[in-house]
Order: sequence, then structure tokens, then C-alpha cells
Amino acid sequence: MAESDDKVSINVWGCCVSRDSVAFRQNKYVVPRYVQVISPLTVMSGKSLDLKIEDFSAYPNVHNFTKRCICLDANKNAIDYLVADKGTWLLFDIAEIRRTVYFWPDADIVLTKNSKLCQMLEIYPGRLSDEALTASVEKLCDKFLEHFPPQNIILNEFYNVDTYLNANNELQEFSETEKGCSRLQNKVLKLANEVCKRKFKGCHIITMPANNFADEKQRWGLSSLHYTALYYDYVERCISAIVSAASREEETERLSALYELFNEKMLSCCMWARKNSYRKDKHNAEARLEVAEKRASDAENKVLVVQKNNKNLELRKAELEKSCSELDGKIKELKQTEQSLLEANAELDKRVTTLSGQIKATEATLSEELQRHKLAEQSWQEEKAELDKSVKTLSAKIKATEDELSKELLRRK
Repeated sequence: MAESDDKVSINVWGCCVSRDSVAFRQNKYVVPRYVQVISPLTVMSGKSLDLKIEDFSAYPNVHNFTKRCICLDANKNAIDYLVADKGTWLLFDIAEIRRTVYFWPDADIVLTKNSKLCQMLEIYPGRLSDEALTASVEKLCDKFLEHFPPQNIILNEFYNVDTYLNANNELQEFSETEKGCSRLQNKVLKLANEVCKRKFKGCHIITMPANNFADEKQRWGLSSLHYTALYYDYVERCISAIVSAASREEETERLSALYELFNEKMLSCCMWARKNSYRKDKHNAEARLEVAEKRASDAENKVLVVQKNNKNLELRKAELEKSCSELDGKIKELKQTEQSLLEANAELDKRVTTLSGQIKATEATLSEELQRHKLAEQSWQEEKAELDKSVKTLSAKIKATEDELSKELLRRK
């Protein structure tokens, strides 16, 4: 793409921070080619896969630009693609080195992490040695130096920030977890940027203002790398100063002035946001105080109710103590009755024992008497039999006598 008379032709390599500084100012810049989401650790490492955009037909929700960048990373031709439509300038940042990397050591495949590439071994750059990171960045820089001289390279140096302007225009800090992640990424970015400065000796450097902050209302959403609109204005004006400066001295002076100007603007914005935060904090504190006073009043009322309940409980306690005393007396009487019953029971047991002895003695006497009766009955039966025998004998004699008398009477007649 040819550079028009009134527009600056500039290729962009890096993340959205650099892209947004020029891409939305089409009246001033022409961006022939832009490459994103490719880490210096993968751009020229590993085997080419010959991946095509058509291979992502199963993912209609993935933007073609994302598909193209994945393919460029997989096919190891991202730089060739960028310089195939070469502008006069290169806007360069090293921020994508913060991304996790997928690595298949057996197949010699290395890719930058993307949400559509999953179930792979992840390598976080913060776990690599400084030597490995340095070698990857140096290799990338050497490749770009084949296409752009240092005087036509603009290094955009920026880092994750810890604060952001929320939707209510209040300055707020990211969570400790997010800040911890940012510190790890910034360590990698610092090393990579220093390597770029050394390899691109004589290049133009845009330094991020110290008071920079993120913005929750930024078009791409909240992130520690999605800055306030002031930052993108600052980078664009730095680029304009770089491409139009008559000398390096003039460029340095203008960049220094822009840094001071926008750093102060960002500081003023932070102070204004903090004022909003303080105002809101004051309002919240007053609201909390009102709530606390209401709670205190409610608590006081509850104390009165509790005190009244305690008084009723004391009365009830006295009644219960009186009832307990009466119960103690009744329990004592019951214990005495129980003792009397135990004594009576013992006496009954004693009498039962005596009666049992008497019954046994009586049973023995009756048994003896019954035996005597049985013997007497047997004797009577024997006497009866003897009498019956005597009666029979006497009856026989009487009959014999009657027969003789009858015969005698007959003779006398």
C-alpha cells in the first residue's frame, strides 16, 4: 500500500495498545498490515503446520482476523505477511511475550495460546529463563531488522498498571491477584523491552507516562493493559512528533514535553477521580454512620426489651424456686413413704416365709394322716371281706338248719 501525501504509512506489530493508537485515526495514518497475539517465543520457533483459515470453518464465532493471526503463528510466516505490504514505519511493541505458550516437544510444535486452542501443554513465559526469553526476542528483532532500519522502528514501551477508572469515574485498584499477575508479566516485559532497545539501537522509543491508568469503559473492556483514552492520544502525538521531527534533538525535546504534559494530565485525572472516590467514600461513610446509628437505636430498644424480659425471667425464676422448694418437700415425704413401704414389704416377706413354713408342715401332717387313712381303709376292706365270708358261712348254716327243721316238722306231722 502506497503512502499518501498527507497520511503516514505504518505497519503495527504488537498488542491492541499500539494498534488503537493509530488504527482509529484513519485521517492521519494508513496501516497496511497488523499482526497481533503472536508471542516472540513462537513466531519463529517450531515446525510450520500449513494451517489455513478454512480449517476454522467449525468456529463461525471466531473473527477472521483472529483466524489469520493463528494461522500466521502456526505457519511461521507472520513477519513475511507483515512486510509483504510494507509501510514506511514500523510501530512495534513486545507485549505479546506475556502470553502463555502451547508446546508439543515431540512434534516440535510451538503456538501462542488462544482460546480456541485447548487441551495442550502450557508454558508460561515467566517460568522460562532470562536467557531463553532474551534469545527469542533477539531472534525476532533480527528478523525485523532485515526489513526495517532502526531509524524507521518505533518501540512502544508500556506495562500493566495497578489502577483503573471505574464506571463511576472513581480511581480503583485491581485485586491483589491481578496485581500479582501484572508484576510477573511486567518483569517479562521489562526484560524484553530492554533487549529490543539494545537490538533496535537508534530506534524511536515511546515511554509510557508513570501516572498512566486503565479505564473500565475502554472499548475492549477492563484490563490492566486497556488504558485511558489519554494514553492513546499521547502515543499518537508521539508518533506524529517522531515522523515529522526535523532532527533527533527536536524529537527528543518534543517527546519529553509530551511525556510531561500527558503525565500531568493523567495525574490531574487521577486526582479528580480520587476526589470523586473521596466524595463517594464520604457519602458512603455518612450512609454507614446513619445505618450504624439506626442499628444503635435498634440495639438500645432491644436492650430495653431484654431488660424487661430479664425482669420477667427473674419473677419467673422466683416462682420456679418456690415450686422447686415445694417439690423438694413432697419428694422428702415420698421418700419417707417409700421407706415405710419398704419396711412393710420386709415384714410381709417375713410373714410369707413363716406361712410358707407352716404350710409345708401342715402339708406333711396331712400327708401322714392321708397315709394312715389309706392304711385304715385297707384294714377295713380286709375286715369287710372277712365279715362277708363269715356272713356267707353263717347264711349257709342257717339254711342248713332251716332245712333240717323243715324235715323235722314234716316227720312230726
